[in-house]
Amino acid sequence: MRSGSELLFIPALALGIVLTMPAPASASPQPSVEEITEEVMVSSDAQPHDFSDEALREKAADFSLPGYRSRPPGFDHWARALLAGLKAHPLPVISASLAKEHGMAAPAMLDLARDWLRMQDYAWRSGFASDEEAAAAMTSRLLDHTKAAQGTRLSIEIAADALWQIDHCTAHFEQLEHIGADPLEALRAIASVTQCPVYQARLAAADPAHAAATLSELLLSDEMDKVHALPIAEWLASPPALVRAAPSSRDALRLRMTRTAIALAFDAGLVSEGLALYDGLSPAEQQAILPAVQPAFDAEIDGLPVAFPALAKGDLASSIAAALLDAGRKTEARAIVIASPQTGIWRAIVACGYQSNTRPDVRNFALACLKREGLGEDDVKTAPHDEVAIDGLLLLHAIDTPERDPYIYAEAAFSGSQRPSADGATARLRCTVFAAPPFQQICAHARRSVTWTLEPDDAQAEARRAAAIARIDGMTLDGWLALRARIDADLAKARLEFTEDNKDPAWRDRPALRASPPDFTVHPLPPELRSAPATTGNDGADDDKDAQWPKDWGKLPRGFTPVRFERNDKRAVAISLSGMFDRAGEISPGGYWIHLSDDGGKTWQVPRYTGLSFHFPYEVMRRSKLPMLGGQDLTIEVVHAEIDTRSITYPPVALQTWPTERDFFLDIPIARLTADSDGDGVTDLAARHLLLDRPAPMAPFLVGSDWAQCGGVTPPITELRLAILARINGVEARALIEPVTRGGSVPMIGGWSRMAPGAAWPLFLKGSAADFACARPSTMPILIYGLQGEDQLQHQTPDFRLLEMPNLVMNREQTRGYAEWSAGWAGGTVLFWREGKGWKFRDISSWIT
Repeated sequence: MRSGSELLFIPALALGIVLTMPAPASASPQPSVEEITEEVMVSSDAQPHDFSDEALREKAADFSLPGYRSRPPGFDHWARALLAGLKAHPLPVISASLAKEHGMAAPAMLDLARDWLRMQDYAWRSGFASDEEAAAAMTSRLLDHTKAAQGTRLSIEIAADALWQIDHCTAHFEQLEHIGADPLEALRAIASVTQCPVYQARLAAADPAHAAATLSELLLSDEMDKVHALPIAEWLASPPALVRAAPSSRDALRLRMTRTAIALAFDAGLVSEGLALYDGLSPAEQQAILPAVQPAFDAEIDGLPVAFPALAKGDLASSIAAALLDAGRKTEARAIVIASPQTGIWRAIVACGYQSNTRPDVRNFALACLKREGLGEDDVKTAPHDEVAIDGLLLLHAIDTPERDPYIYAEAAFSGSQRPSADGATARLRCTVFAAPPFQQICAHARRSVTWTLEPDDAQAEARRAAAIARIDGMTLDGWLALRARIDADLAKARLEFTEDNKDPAWRDRPALRASPPDFTVHPLPPELRSAPATTGNDGADDDKDAQWPKDWGKLPRGFTPVRFERNDKRAVAISLSGMFDRAGEISPGGYWIHLSDDGGKTWQVPRYTGLSFHFPYEVMRRSKLPMLGGQDLTIEVVHAEIDTRSITYPPVALQTWPTERDFFLDIPIARLTADSDGDGVTDLAARHLLLDRPAPMAPFLVGSDWAQCGGVTPPITELRLAILARINGVEARALIEPVTRGGSVPMIGGWSRMAPGAAWPLFLKGSAADFACARPSTMPILIYGLQGEDQLQHQTPDFRLLEMPNLVMNREQTRGYAEWSAGWAGGTVLFWREGKGWKFRDISSWIT
């Protein structure tokens, strides 16, 4: 997601202060390399997707080892040495040096190095995701090269990391297990490199003497989701697991695992369960787990070293305080928040940010305000910049000043496009503070945060995690099954609480919506008029660069892009694409329109809509042997290449069509294009496409159509909504429109085009007609659709995108507020406040996929 100006999501950011990030760790020093004089063996099993050694060396300059997962020391040293060495030496040279260092034959090391580098490149470009044949060939070659390297631990680690680039839990890992002399050692190597939960669990089951250490590594890998990580953390904090740790490690291990289990329980909506774990600690231990910064420590578990990293983000204290408040323990809850040194800082930041956001010079005003509060820029930089502080302030508000308007906190933390997430405890707190109807979206989003934990949407990853837990269930771990049964029962209750209002559309499982049939007769193209298939672009134009708009022709109106044109004496016709009636965001440049001229193209009649959307189901061919101009009909060659709506995702990168059928033409009567049966100024084809001819509730409400019954008075709140709509109109121009069925010359990322909107295009809204009752008619038509209308529009245009503007969030005095809008692929937030008798506006956040 690309964000625009993000002024208010975090009050610190509202001040324009850039938060500094730590510098990345420096690469390993370049290894010394002996000059190799003998010829280095070069592998001969080349594949069509291979790169030369020099090309791999050039590409390696852009590679970096990911910091989000750990690697075994031996493999990490090899990978860093390879990448550093390639900066100064050819691949065969550095690979021969590494082979000598690691006791591996030079040809085998060279093959594995090549395999690993190629896989890094393919993974970056998602090549294997779209090329199963190349992935299969690479996998087979990796296995062969690992065998040639005698299945040493390093060779298995290299192969496992390379295979991880295709699928970090691929079944091919099982073949690697049997290449080495010791299957258990091979399994350990695979688990340590990939951190795949299935293989970590398999290792724990295969080596029960070290099961606690392996489960600790599994938990630290973050490969398990929170629901499945919870029982592991709780078990590792239990007496049966702690006896497997060295006495010197037990206290630190129990405290870290208990803290982890508390956080996971809250995340999964188990508020009382998390609080019970907290209550089980001594007062000193309770104080120890409250700070966000937790020290690193090394533990010895099952006789093996396990390194627990330092924690430096997140805030358990606010969640514990919220859970205490939820349990009626206000005094304890308040004490935790008040004790935090950040509470006073954040009170000032929120107050100053609130005052500054309506000022012309936001940053300078905010800094001056903070200075008056005794704070400097460094105080803002070091303050936690996530949901940490806001929940502490909300808790104090709920306890100390529940009668006051909470709007200031809504604007400060929840008006941006990146709302702070919540766990079960803080979700209940936010729903308590923001119980009034204007704030309903804040409560709903907080509850959805818990829903996303309880119901992850990645079915494949979830299946892997469930398989890992099932493998652990089959082990003999003291107390494990009873613990699992209790947590499962608690999770069932949490799902009843937090998922009942989850109505988010399952975009991963889009239905196959087929386009409504055209309103014209479709004929097969005569054989003598057929041409070879042309290569088409995203705007419907093919690769004919000579087809230029005639210099003596008049231009089409703004917002209409010519696709095909033709002149026959004084008659001329042009077909264009326009998004006026086809709003599909980044999916489509619009629908097809017809332009007619009686003076050879010098002037054009009013554009006539065809009711046909681009690639839904037809694409108009730019070149054709079939003339368009006939008598009273137009004959237009098309290809049936309908977008498969199941392939639509955001951002869209791989749109697909149903099987393409060529050599058709549409017979389009000119009279049909101009027909207006009810004489309302809207053609029948346009009315059909926009559902204006349908009965309620499918038909839209035309804003302003009830003006005559309103006594000439528009409510102030309606005037405000209209002003906001006028401000965000024209969002279509920001869309990066995706190519349909990318060809070989179109990269996976890129090849986009943009729509040129017209001057007074209509707005299509999703919402309630009551929000715009008695609105004064405007030159910009505004149509509001309900759910039935929105569903039907999906059959008219692929993924027809309605603009959504939820209820205005305002303070009690109705003098200030913000409005969040969304077009599905883009959106933002507009801040507004009253000055005198009018309103002032500022865009405070924006986003686009």
